[in-house]
Amino acid sequence: MNKIEKKSYIRIGMLVLILFALFYAWFLYLPSKIKATSLEIIKKKQEFRSIEMQISKLDDIKYVRNEINDKKKKIDQSIINYSDIYDFNYSLKEVAGKSNLIPDSKVTGDDIQFAPELIYLDYKIVVNGSFEELMKFLQDLESFKYYNNIEEIIVSDKTNSKNDELSDVSLSFVLRLYIRDDRKDSLLQYFE
Repeated sequence: MNKIEKKSYIRIGMLVLILFALFYAWFLYLPSKIKATSLEIIKKKQEFRSIEMQISKLDDIKYVRNEINDKKKKIDQSIINYSDIYDFNYSLKEVAGKSNLIPDSKVTGDDIQFAPELIYLDYKIVVNGSFEELMKFLQDLESFKYYNNIEEIIVSDKTNSKNDELSDVSLSFVLRLYIRDDRKDSLLQYFE
């Protein structure tokens, strides 16, 4: 074999080797690599969707938590602590004072457990005045900053026995006040 034939065979062998390498790369190696990469991409997309769903659930939970906190704040503002009963009595006298009335109030019975850490007290309240003043007083109690129920309303007239004139009206009712029982907490503060 001469040199030219050797070079030709070497070139043909190299060409066959290159063609075989291209065939291997094109039909065997690249498809498996593409398939593996595609599977990895699909897996990452699924993980991404899962994370997006978790974020969405967390946003929903955050929204509900904020709503609960807002409602709790409103409840906290409208339910008085046991240690702040004096503030309630003062506020009650202020509300009555707007209608030119002086309430006579006293707690009837013991505090009654309503729910965990929530009790209620019944105040027996008696006020005397004109009918308009008493109605204004009841309206003011309806919009009182502390949550309460008005029960057992009794309205009676106060007639002047000398000339049968109607001078005043007497209003008697029970005001149920809901209170957060913080007595244990305030006692613990003194001993710490």
